[in-house]
Amino acid sequence: MDVIQVGGDEVRILPDHVQIHARHPIADWSVRDFCRHPIYFSGQKYYLRQRRAAMPPRAACYELVPWPADLHEESPVSFTYDEEFVARRDIEFRTEKQRTVLWHVLLPLYPFLGLCWSGFKEKRL
Repeated sequence: MDVIQVGGDEVRILPDHVQIHARHPIADWSVRDFCRHPIYFSGQKYYLRQRRAAMPPRAACYELVPWPADLHEESPVSFTYDEEFVARRDIEFRTEKQRTVLWHVLLPLYPFLGLCWSGFKEKRL
């Protein structure tokens, strides 16, 4: 078993499958029986067989298995799992977390926004 780091994720390469222990969940990856999403990792084509919760500090564990040679039905959406993918996912996660915090901070002020002048409401809100 080989263990490599891809960004903040830990990837375990086993003889028959690959396990990705992700720091943050990957929202676009879902387990599908039909029309599976191809996932490219290290030049090989995989599909997602299992998604489950992981032990902290990891958020999720993804199990990828090699794409069968006789499987020709695939989704037009594909993913390439690499450093850039992980970095983009982490940035999106951080941005969404900041938006959620800001929303909770501004929520008590929401009723008072109706008291603002109409020009501000039309341009800003």
